Amino acid sequence: MVVQGVLTVVAEISPEHLDALTALLAELDGALDGEGGPPVVDFRVLETVHFARFVVLPPNAAGKRHLVFSSAYDGPREVHLRELVEKTGAGFSRVFSHCAGWNVAKAVDAALGPYLEAHAIAYGAMHVGYVGRTVMEVQREEALRRFIGKTLDAAKISTLPTEGRSAQAIRRQIIQMVSKSEYRWALEPRAASIAPAGVEGWWKTGAVALSLVLLLAASLVFAFVEGQGLPYLICLGGAVLVLVGVLRFHEEREPAKADTDIAQGLANAEDEDFGITNQMTHVAAIKPGPFRGLLLRAVLFTIELRARLQFYKGDLGGIETIHCAHWAILQEESPRLLFCSNYDGSWERYLGDFIEEAGAGMTAVWSNTVNYPRSELLVLEGARNERVFKAWTRENQVRTDVWYRANPEISCRNLNDNSRLRDGLRGYMAEADARNWLRYL
Repeated sequence: MVVQGVLTVVAEISPEHLDALTALLAELDGALDGEGGPPVVDFRVLETVHFARFVVLPPNAAGKRHLVFSSAYDGPREVHLRELVEKTGAGFSRVFSHCAGWNVAKAVDAALGPYLEAHAIAYGAMHVGYVGRTVMEVQREEALRRFIGKTLDAAKISTLPTEGRSAQAIRRQIIQMVSKSEYRWALEPRAASIAPAGVEGWWKTGAVALSLVLLLAASLVFAFVEGQGLPYLICLGGAVLVLVGVLRFHEEREPAKADTDIAQGLANAEDEDFGITNQMTHVAAIKPGPFRGLLLRAVLFTIELRARLQFYKGDLGGIETIHCAHWAILQEESPRLLFCSNYDGSWERYLGDFIEEAGAGMTAVWSNTVNYPRSELLVLEGARNERVFKAWTRENQVRTDVWYRANPEISCRNLNDNSRLRDGLRGYMAEADARNWLRYL
């Protein structure tokens, strides 16, 4: 079964190799854009990769620099890793030869997979906007939509229902047209369903959530059976009040950004808004102390749970422009929060969507990081202070040294509309539904 996932590899850069690595990544980035010779790592030959990036992170609290490689892939993971090794192993070896722990003398096919696994970190929360669709399937469904549109245009067939011609009749004509073409495969059910199970490791999130619910329910039942139901609820309410009190104590005393000045990061705008799809890499220091660390993990788990069970059909809290995004905690002496996103539209529009549609969720995450705009009760204010939030985002944004996307001309919304168009070629459809379906053309 095909499942989607993300691989995030973090390796320490050997200090004496930093300049050489930066130059190599610049060469790779230019080659992927058609400048110079062939790419050192040619992502274009990979069939499992939707998005990939290399990023040299800014120094951590100990002054060390790290290289991040991240890929959004079609899995299972072992299939993705095997393809990386077999098709781009030599290039990856050149890149990671600048990092600690890479043995240049060892055979690449034997060393690269274990090296990537050993340096991989788990994501805290992930959103996938194309669950159940492989790289190849995204391309095939785009070609299907173009074929239907061109064929209808050539035959001068309108998709607008009239008094004597129903939407159902137009749909039947389209189905017949597809059945006689090389696109007849679209009439068969898709190989992987658009469902929670389409994301790698989804069951772990569900199992943990179910265990917590059962534990709470069991303790509540036990308390009532023992005649301690009311004291139990009082203690539970008291624990919530204590948690809120501790949270407010931190929120009122921790430093927070209040101005719109941008001390660093403005240069990153030069790498943005060149096409339909864009990217962001963001790193922020997590506020010190166990309270913020535990709270951040709880928030990320909640987002992960909602992403798996609720937001798997192409939108994240109402935002339909995100192809793939994930958060991961960098386990360092002073931990940092890494965020990688692949989205449609401009940076300004993307941040605006965050604020309007998911401001509370974003504040719940990033209010646990240093110098975030003042928040209240975890989800209030914060991102709603738009200009300060955007300035804070710029200051913590990191330049993405190399970025690859398999389908740069297909937006996330179009990708999902193409899938709805394909799925609508099968089964019965009422007139009203058929009218709505024709809008996907």
